[in-house]
Amino acid sequence: AGLLLARVDLRLLLVLPVGALLLYQAYLVRQRGRAEREAGRRLAEAVRSLSSLDEQEVLRRAAAAAVELLAANVVEIVLHRGDTGGQRLHRHRADGTEAPTGATEQLAASVPLDADGETPLGEIRVYLSAYIRLVERERDALRTLAAATHTALQTARAHARTAELAELRAYEATHDPVTRLPNRQLLQRRVDTHLDTAIDPVPAVALVLIRPDHFNEVAATLGHAARDTLLRHAASHLVEAGLLGELVARLDGDQFAVFLHD
Repeated sequence: AGLLLARVDLRLLLVLPVGALLLYQAYLVRQRGRAEREAGRRLAEAVRSLSSLDEQEVLRRAAAAAVELLAANVVEIVLHRGDTGGQRLHRHRADGTEAPTGATEQLAASVPLDADGETPLGEIRVYLSAYIRLVERERDALRTLAAATHTALQTARAHARTAELAELRAYEATHDPVTRLPNRQLLQRRVDTHLDTAIDPVPAVALVLIRPDHFNEVAATLGHAARDTLLRHAASHLVEAGLLGELVARLDGDQFAVFLHD
């Protein structure tokens, strides 16, 4: 290009450096725009990847996403556990393996796991092989990832609490609150299931009803606490006496049932 301009007019060579500089700057702006769009796309994918109802899986995905977004050697995620301080839960290398606690990488950034002014659940720590300051765009991406991780953890914990509550309610609906034995409802279900699934001819089965002697006298003279202690004591003996997996249940009051099968 310079030779062609020289043939036309030597004075044109004076404007060549300015034109080249402008072209180079335009190229840099275009490349920077591409890099920012690619970084935004990767960050959006990282945030979407956190969609899980398992807390451990959320932590694993968040650590993997931070490693990829920031080209980090090691990412460590610490969750706060009340007054006991932090508890390290995840520490991953770029190759996906578990990193040793005594790794020699330098801490490059640490951001809290919080969102919308809520109390931080912990923090994400990014380690590099040498001390390198993250640029503002990388810090913004890390803060966005931390906020998304906070939200995903809250969702996973809410789901876990709901599942635990549902399991507890299902257990309480089918078990006696004093002895923790199956109640009448669960006994009926187990008997029906056994008979429905038994291979013809159906083996002999039996339902034994048992009541402790003088139960009402104990309850009347010693009170409800003694009555409940007697019920738990009787339930423990009945369960221990089972030899072939017999089902022991408390029906009501002082009545127990033992389902014998096979």
